[in-house]
Amino acid sequence: MQLEQKLKDTIKRFGLLRKNDRVIVAVSGGPDSVCLLVLLNTLKQKLNLYLHVATFNHLIRGKEAGRDIEFVKKISHKLGLAVTEGKCNVPEFAKTNKLSLEEAGRLARFNFLKKVAADNKAGKIAFGHNLDDQIETFLMRLFRGAGLRGLSGIAPKRKEEHFELIRPLIEISRLDIEKFLKKKKLEFRIDETATF
Repeated sequence: MQLEQKLKDTIKRFGLLRKNDRVIVAVSGGPDSVCLLVLLNTLKQKLNLYLHVATFNHLIRGKEAGRDIEFVKKISHKLGLAVTEGKCNVPEFAKTNKLSLEEAGRLARFNFLKKVAADNKAGKIAFGHNLDDQIETFLMRLFRGAGLRGLSGIAPKRKEEHFELIRPLIEISRLDIEKFLKKKKLEFRIDETATF
């Protein structure tokens, strides 16, 4: 089955998108988020979607992170999409709030995404989590001794405050994503330090 069809099936099965939705697409520049952005853009006209790209610099990786942001801006503008860039000194934020670096990164990024969604009157925030992330999360929770509820993995759709968090790639493997990007000759960035 083609990747585009898998995406449509997932969207339909979990009710992830409807006509006229306003969606913030979280894009890091990595393979998953680039694939998500390109695929959602193919549905833009058919579903009359409003798409707005949000990219976030954790201020951990110096110039490399800056290059990631520039890459995201370039691909977004090529698709005719507006971009909002955010940044936060995550190590400092972690220290001030007594959080792990990973927790602080997630929280800072999520706060930024919520603000971008509110500013754009968007009801949905799309993430590039895929099937491999789902399996990894399940196994990690299993090894930590989570109960049945905790073993459910990453939800394809979750309500969070005034927003719906959606994961259209959640049933698509990383291998299929990489094959799609190669076939379409799409570039992406790799963050060797990525943990969140």
